[in-house]
Amino acid sequence: MDSVFLQSLSAGGDIPVSRVSEVTYIEGCTLNYPRLILLFSDYDADIRNEYGIDFETEIETRMGDVEMPDGEELTETFVVLAKPKQLDDKRVLVECLQKDVYELKKPASGAELFNDSSPDQVISALMPNVDVSLRGVRGRGTYHLNPEDTRSALLKQMAKEFGALIYYNRGTLNMVAYSELAGQSIEKEFEQNNTQAEHGAWSVKLLYSGDLQANKKRINPAMWDQAQGYVYGETDGYDVAFPQLGQDKLEHINKHLAPCVQFMARGTTQIQPADKAKLVLHRLNEDSVLDESVDEEQFIIEVAHHQRGFSYLLQMTSGVVHE
Repeated sequence: MDSVFLQSLSAGGDIPVSRVSEVTYIEGCTLNYPRLILLFSDYDADIRNEYGIDFETEIETRMGDVEMPDGEELTETFVVLAKPKQLDDKRVLVECLQKDVYELKKPASGAELFNDSSPDQVISALMPNVDVSLRGVRGRGTYHLNPEDTRSALLKQMAKEFGALIYYNRGTLNMVAYSELAGQSIEKEFEQNNTQAEHGAWSVKLLYSGDLQANKKRINPAMWDQAQGYVYGETDGYDVAFPQLGQDKLEHINKHLAPCVQFMARGTTQIQPADKAKLVLHRLNEDSVLDESVDEEQFIIEVAHHQRGFSYLLQMTSGVVHE
């Protein structure tokens, strides 16, 4: 396997990259990423025996399109999520999660109280060794981490209350308000059915309706006020009470990214989760008219970098903000 994307692997000792027949590195807008899926050629059954890859083994990686003019090198440490899966007598599948995110998902051994704390104070306490980037997130809140709860669940709830995405990517824990997304500049333009486009889009698949998903997710949040009793939001959805939420955060609860389109593109490290992209779709007819049923400006929800042999491609999911 040539160094098109995966540059090196190590698990206590170097693992020859030539042993990897396929690799998929997945970045996304939630605390379920980054993920790494490795498909090893294992004729001699030495992936576990010689290189010691097993449950919770740490794998250090170096990846990236480093030969490209705008290429970037990515270094991450992953934790193996389960024992390697033997697909047949020649191949072994290994699934991993980025180490810092993996630690976030472990049950807490004790309780922690964050009283009237800002998001950066909460994040820094829960992830002290990780860089933090906050964009458009303002305010304070009170949060309680109970024993056996996970830190990732607390962070997800905090982000929801502040109307923000929260995700780890390329060494940084990001918390970005949905209101900030629209103000971004467009990182890349992807165009379907145009061989002259700098970044083509193919295998385009329109996903389910954002309105249908919004209707399923939509709730009418309520809070308890000592003077007014229950104070409800103005959403047409089923009632859910958040007794300690605060009226200023009721409007944020229903915000989310609704996936709209899935498509393929050439491999590049210059597109990341939460980036704004322009997606131009053409209908296949004699006039090649634009398909205006999909918003041109979309936000990247998930990016899967896939290498097989000399082929390096992206599969992306993009969407729009719904409330």
